[in-house]
Amino acid sequence: MAPQDDGVYEFGPFRLDAGEKRLSREGTTVPLEPTQFQVLTVLVRTAGHLVARDDLIRAVWKDTYVDEGSLTVTISILRRKLGDTPGQPRYIETLPKSGYRFVAAVTRLSRAGRQEPAKPAVSKPLQHRPRRWHRNGIRGLSVAAIAALVSVTGWYWSRPDAMRDLTPAPIPLHPFGGIQDDPSFSPDGSQITFTWRPPESDNHDIYVLRIGDLQATRLTNDPALDKSPAWSPDGRQIAFIRRKGSSGEILLISPAGGPEQKVVETQGTLVAWSADSQTLAFIDRAAGEDVHSIFLVPAAGGPKRQVTFPAAEKMYGDSSPATSPDGRTLAFTRHLTYDVADIFVQPLDIVKARRLTFDKHQIRGLAWMSNGKELIFSSNRSGRHQLWRVNVSGTAPPMLVEGITEARSPAVSSSRLVYQAFTEDYNIRLMHRGADGGWKASKPSFFAASIRDEQSPRLSPDGRRLLFVSDRSGWFEVWVCVYPEASDCRELTSFRQGYVGSPSWSPDSQLIAFDARVDGNADIYVVRADGGQPVRLTNEISVDSKASWSADGRWIYFRSDRTGTHQIWKMPVAGGAARQVTKNGGYDAIESSDAKSLYYVREQYRRGLWSVPVDGGPETKVAGFGSLTAGSWTVTEKGVLWVDVTASNPPAVIRFYDSATREMSKITEVPGYVIPSATGFNAARNSTVIMWSQLDRSSHDLMLVNRFR
Repeated sequence: MAPQDDGVYEFGPFRLDAGEKRLSREGTTVPLEPTQFQVLTVLVRTAGHLVARDDLIRAVWKDTYVDEGSLTVTISILRRKLGDTPGQPRYIETLPKSGYRFVAAVTRLSRAGRQEPAKPAVSKPLQHRPRRWHRNGIRGLSVAAIAALVSVTGWYWSRPDAMRDLTPAPIPLHPFGGIQDDPSFSPDGSQITFTWRPPESDNHDIYVLRIGDLQATRLTNDPALDKSPAWSPDGRQIAFIRRKGSSGEILLISPAGGPEQKVVETQGTLVAWSADSQTLAFIDRAAGEDVHSIFLVPAAGGPKRQVTFPAAEKMYGDSSPATSPDGRTLAFTRHLTYDVADIFVQPLDIVKARRLTFDKHQIRGLAWMSNGKELIFSSNRSGRHQLWRVNVSGTAPPMLVEGITEARSPAVSSSRLVYQAFTEDYNIRLMHRGADGGWKASKPSFFAASIRDEQSPRLSPDGRRLLFVSDRSGWFEVWVCVYPEASDCRELTSFRQGYVGSPSWSPDSQLIAFDARVDGNADIYVVRADGGQPVRLTNEISVDSKASWSADGRWIYFRSDRTGTHQIWKMPVAGGAARQVTKNGGYDAIESSDAKSLYYVREQYRRGLWSVPVDGGPETKVAGFGSLTAGSWTVTEKGVLWVDVTASNPPAVIRFYDSATREMSKITEVPGYVIPSATGFNAARNSTVIMWSQLDRSSHDLMLVNRFR
């Protein structure tokens, strides 16, 4: 723990109360984990002085051994919470190879709020002492055990220069907006190919840009989705994927443009070259398998060869293939569940994958460094997606690339880095029904909006509170606010890892069921609406998610793949064994208004609605729901409401099925862009208010870092 201190410190708009363990900004609490608060307290108390890394680690973690990467991540999170940057620090300054200094002016207040004389909170820096192992930690170990321990953890004591902190200065590569993604360098690093959907366009095509120029050259002009361009190491060709519905094909084109050459058909979305420009690595499904594997195919055409086998490991598929500069090693991501993954490496001549990271988080792209010894990748392992570097030897933990946030799809040349700076802001919108029964479609109102995402809104059955999922605290957690004032907003969960989703109210408005990815495993949890420790209900090594309640509050329905395929299950809230409800597929489910049937969607991307008795039985497709997809629907007292995004988006159409008359009708439109399957759609049980999460702001720009090492 940090040194004992109950002082109150002010700097800028912030107040740090060491005694109450609270950081606030203009009266609003800034949530921090205990170690984050302790690190900040030490820095604030020693304001103006250099604090060595070892001294800071010792002051916070005492005799518990942690590596410097943990401190680096903590400092990065603190900077984000304070609105600080390493390039132009207002609060925390990095002194390379030395430590950190708190540079803002700090005023120490007494507990009564009186200002004390202006002086550093601590008049001298922490005394430096060499870091050492705690002797109790190794007492009693045999010589062989100590040797094994040193062998496994030897990386703690050696830091190659390649792993030092970086403070790059990103600049826009192509400052013309739209959606820019999938960058790939030419062999000499002077040009880049990428996908671009310009503003006011709905078409993604392949472009080439010389670094330093503003005008990009368009290579493709097909109405289909062109993506994942990859420049061959010999510089002669660009491979890319053209998607048409659920299928696609890999094509080749000259960097100067011209005719396209088909290589192979694929259901995947990513492609990469071998070092000799003779072979392409891509993702596809093997015959009879549902998961993606990595295949190789000659660039000149020919039979494909499978080289990774995730199905044999009972994993959810492989993605993001990348071949090392020497052509010997394949790096890729392997999905442990459908939304979390880790990095694996494998020799191209041996089918034996080795796991390189153990984060169990989302990965959004990876690339080899030019030295062939490291990978750079995008991960949300510290909250938001940032760039990390990891040595492929596996002897060191990933190191954060400082100064870069909201980064995906990295590409590297010998001296340059390009990545996609990705930001989206989804906010909750409410549409109320008027006294005349009509909907006020022209003026949907905001609810609890922030500059971060708010998703999956749910109004409590008693109409007094509205819950949602938001990453406003840095991670996606469950939040609840008083309705309709949007006041007294409180964070109900604090997992600080993975993803939290599909929150659902109990009928009495006292409990909330939701799914959370903790340590990479998706399970169902329940938490009290007034706060408390979440209770885990499922414990299978499977994906258990999409919780919903029975009308009597005794059961929770959920989706699980514990039998090998996604089916709907139900389990008693009071405890007991889960029961399987569907047999032929199930993705999300809601009980009917009469509590006799269960409506459900069979697959994530399959349209249509099915019904089954609540205890299982005949599974029947309900007619008329050809535009209904997973996550886009809800059940009310009088029928089914859903968002139809199949014709246009925006505007998407909200449709209603009346259970009594069995009639379908269009009731209103959603004016903004929505992805209901990902961000949620819901309505009050009495149909007086409809709610959804709508995209209000987004940017997908490519950023360039010169002199990147």
